[in-house]
Amino acid sequence: MAAAAAILIVAPGIYLLAKERPVPDQDRQVRLDPATDARLLRARDDIASRSEPRLRAAIASLRTMDRQSNGHSGIHEALAEGYLLAREFGSLPDALALEKARQEAELVLRVDGDSAVAMRVLGVVSYWRDRDVQRGGDMFRRAIAADPQDALAHQWYANILADNGDFAGAFREFAVARSLSPGAAYLLADYAWALWSAGREREAEAILLDLAARYPDLASVYDCLSVTAFARGDFAGYAKRLKTRASARGAAELISYSKLVGEAATRDDRVLYDVMLTRGLTYAEAMPASDHSWPAFVASVFGDRHQLLAILTRASERDEKWGASGYTRRIVARWKTDHAVVEAIGRLVQPPIEPRSAALRPFET
Repeated sequence: MAAAAAILIVAPGIYLLAKERPVPDQDRQVRLDPATDARLLRARDDIASRSEPRLRAAIASLRTMDRQSNGHSGIHEALAEGYLLAREFGSLPDALALEKARQEAELVLRVDGDSAVAMRVLGVVSYWRDRDVQRGGDMFRRAIAADPQDALAHQWYANILADNGDFAGAFREFAVARSLSPGAAYLLADYAWALWSAGREREAEAILLDLAARYPDLASVYDCLSVTAFARGDFAGYAKRLKTRASARGAAELISYSKLVGEAATRDDRVLYDVMLTRGLTYAEAMPASDHSWPAFVASVFGDRHQLLAILTRASERDEKWGASGYTRRIVARWKTDHAVVEAIGRLVQPPIEPRSAALRPFET
């Protein structure tokens, strides 16, 4: 997905941190009673909805069930997925969501070493939080081997391949995911983002606009649409889509930021640039697992070469390795005759997740 800015605060009483629980024991993996099993199915339905209120309710219900059932692995699987999705579709901050998802997934694997759900959750955490490209790829390949019919394993693997710039691999996995879960709106949003990252902008926009018309509450669609608008210089469109995304997620910090962007967009491009760059740099510096790809893209779109080079230098000092193929490809395309910019971007490129032909250039268009 688009590199959404993290939510740095949480509304009081929402997504409370659970205490560390004892590791489930294999002998305790008995069948849930019918009432609890029905509650688990409802919680999974709520998680699958990708609706902020339903995600929040599902996590609360699952935590209650966990306390009552002495740590059933199916409940931990649902919690791992719920925490992970609440980072993108709900109001849970990245750091908290990814850590809680990791804890739940690791509890599952101690009981069920073949859990595709747990392995794909850990694949997400490894790639997006830990910046461990190889482990992320390994976890997804293990998840797919454990359950080749798990559409989300293929979809989420496709996401990291696209971010890594391996579009052939990404579209291969998206094809499998779409065959297993045809018409899923959240899957098509990710597919459209991969198309945009690969430079297939018209196809991407057509899918995203269709999804926005049919699924007006799906936050990820507006995440993508806000960035695609910004990339083509439609700053008013960026502000509008960002506001819709913030409303769908119900995240206080994002709502506040969207208001600042909306006000700045009506005034002057320099004001908007200052708002966006300041926030992007603050987040990149504040979060240990973050990188500077988004503020670099912001500087590039606004044509600020001096700031762009300063950001690229800072990223190199931090030994960052970027995916963000949709951003890096566009930065290179804009500054293709500027050797300093192109070389600086080249030093930040991630290693490939899958072996690729040496003839393939990272920024080939």
